[in-house]
Amino acid sequence: MGWLKPEPQLVQAPGWQTDGAAHIRTDEPRAELPVPALGTRVPCVRIDGGGDVSAAEEVLDAGFEFCPRLSRHGFPLMMKREPTPADTGELVEAGFGGWKVTPAELASKVFLYRLMSAPGEGLSPLWELGGCVGARPPAVLAARADGLPFSPSDWRDLREFYDTYAPTAWQLKRIEAVTSEHACLTEADFETALAEWCGPRAWTPPPPSLAQRYPLGARVEARELSREALNGRVGVVAAHDGERGRVGVVFDEGGAPLALRPRNLLRLGT
Repeated sequence: MGWLKPEPQLVQAPGWQTDGAAHIRTDEPRAELPVPALGTRVPCVRIDGGGDVSAAEEVLDAGFEFCPRLSRHGFPLMMKREPTPADTGELVEAGFGGWKVTPAELASKVFLYRLMSAPGEGLSPLWELGGCVGARPPAVLAARADGLPFSPSDWRDLREFYDTYAPTAWQLKRIEAVTSEHACLTEADFETALAEWCGPRAWTPPPPSLAQRYPLGARVEARELSREALNGRVGVVAAHDGERGRVGVVFDEGGAPLALRPRNLLRLGT
């Protein structure tokens, strides 16, 4: 089950009580990050309803979705909610008014809600389950879209950042949670801090392979070789040796390819 994303006209605008804007605009473009590790087993973490974290390994399938606030800053964290009784059709006694969870569970739930929500993105089902009597917040899995390891310490670093700098949620104010002295006063200030935090953790495209840099049939010019007779000659790429980092270039029609380093080749136009 994915995260709920209501129609644009149903998303309440921030500050609607004061500025009179009934609904938020959701037409702001959001960059989509690639998911290179889709369909493979990746190291990840499992977070239970109370916020306890453990290392895991799961297949990164279509059930994972990006954390919108993080992905817009390049950090490719994805999350997947584990099935709950409500998902499987089992009856759960519903509460009314207030959450039947401990302060620790509520704090964990608020954190997950923040990760999976952003202006115009809608409300997470994690939050919808808060009124169930005796029902803890659902367990979730968190992994990186690029397949790089995401460990319990990485999750704790992210949680510590939010606990320190995110404006205190009104849900936590109701239980008189301690507010960090470093908490940002506005969401805009927090977005600036979040962008800075995500920078070193952002997805980095892998360097292009030899085949991408020097495709078969491409024309190249030899440069700065110890065999000076080859310098300045134009050849055609005929092979690649990824292990040795060499490009096979044929200079004479019908001749054998010479294995040359990329630094000694200048790719020419067609």
